[in-house]
Order: sequence, then C-alpha cells, then structure tokens
Amino acid sequence: MWPGFLTGLPGYEDFVIPVGQFVYFEDPFITTDIRLMYVYHDIPDRSVMRGGQVHLVAAQIRKAITERLAFIATKDGYSWVDSHITHAGDGWNDFAIGLKYAAYSDPEAQFLVSTGLRWEWNNGSRDAWQGGDSQELSPFIAVAKGWDKWHFLGTLNGRIPTDRADANASVMWHMHLDYKLTDTFRPLVEVHGIHWLTNAQRLPLGEDYLDVGSLGAAEAAGRDYFSAGFGFRWQAEDNVSIGLTYEVPLESRASHLTQQRLTFNTVISF
Repeated sequence: MWPGFLTGLPGYEDFVIPVGQFVYFEDPFITTDIRLMYVYHDIPDRSVMRGGQVHLVAAQIRKAITERLAFIATKDGYSWVDSHITHAGDGWNDFAIGLKYAAYSDPEAQFLVSTGLRWEWNNGSRDAWQGGDSQELSPFIAVAKGWDKWHFLGTLNGRIPTDRADANASVMWHMHLDYKLTDTFRPLVEVHGIHWLTNAQRLPLGEDYLDVGSLGAAEAAGRDYFSAGFGFRWQAEDNVSIGLTYEVPLESRASHLTQQRLTFNTVISF
C-alpha cells in the first residue's frame, strides 16, 4: 500500500529478537510478527510469599505501519499462580498496546534508535496478580548496534501508574548480547535491572512482581533488582525463530520474589 506497510524498516535482518522479560524488553526494530511466549517463574521459599510458581502463556503482535512506525501489543495472555501464602488462582493478564517509532537509523553502521509509548489497562484478574485499580503508561527508548558477528540490544523504560496507591512506579533497563555462531544458531546473554521509585499501599512487600504484574509493594521505593539470563536463539525456518533463556537473580536477598525463571518464545515473522 505504501513503503514500509507490513514490511517495516529494512537493513537490520542480521539481528535477532530478545527473549527474557518480554513485556518491557522492547527491541527497536520496525517489524510485523507474532511472538508466542511461555514463562515458568519460581518463587523462592525464603521470600515473603514462602515459595510457589507462576506459569504464563501469552502472544505479542507487532505490525509495521510505515518504515518508521509500528503498532505493538506487548502484554496479554493467561497466568496460573500458586504462592504458598495466597490461594492458587488463575486468570487473564492485563492488556497493553502502544506505538513505536524509529527515530534514528543507520543500516550501514548497524545502529538503530527507536522510542515509543505503551498503555496498559487493568482488565486482568486479581487471582493472577493482575487487575487492580491502576492503569499504566510506559515510555521507552530502545537501541541496537551490531559489530560483525556480535549484536547488542538495550532498552530503558519507565512504568508510571495512574494510581500510585495501587501500583509502584519504577524504571527498568534491559541489555542483550548475542554472537552469530552459525547462520541459524546464536548463544546469548541478557541482563535486566529494576529500580522502584515509589511505594504503594496494597501489600507489605519490599519488592513488586517484577515485569509480569503488580502487587502494590509498600516497601519497594529505593530498592533494586538485577538478574541475568543465559540462552540461545535458533532460526528454525526463514520466518520462524525459537528462543530460550534461563534467568536467575544476581544477588541473594530474602525479599526477592524470583528463584529462577525459564522463558521460551517463538517468533513468526511476516
């Protein structure tokens, strides 16, 4: 229909999509694709939740409107939650959509910078640690840089709740580095960080529910969380790739709500 409609921004075909913390780790590419997700999240026994697990399935949709502009739907799906101090429950996740714009592009230097904004509304289930009284705005900036067979991705974003008594405001950052070992296989490492800016009033916790939902932690302001994921991305077909990461915290602290996390995704590109 016009340049870039559905085809997106060319020149970055040698990059791959990140895997871990997929709700907020937005890549800078203007693409059309569907991303299918499965997450297993293990809650440590020593935490205030006294252990448990979360299972999540979701699908993300991205649609290139022009070479520079894309529509993104980055959060949806269904969660099964079983912590040892709350009843086992399941339900729909909150839904988030937004726009992404490629602000600077230099394909020859393999350097791309994009920015965007997401809006998440509170349509999910409390049984799945979703819903609540607050909606959320999330501005972000994302970069990509390639050097021969090495590829770096980075994202910085904020979480701004409309009701700060119900949810925590925070700043999040994500980094990804992969190496093109073969034409179809790349080992990768990802590092994630969260800094909480405000307290909420829902639960007496020192850490919120990271990236998947919000618990409204009352003692989170000023605290940080760091984790690292190790895995790979495999190009199974020309338009299908499979990614997997195993993620663990980078520090040991009783307030953490993560023991380990396994993230699996399949990207179908158009």
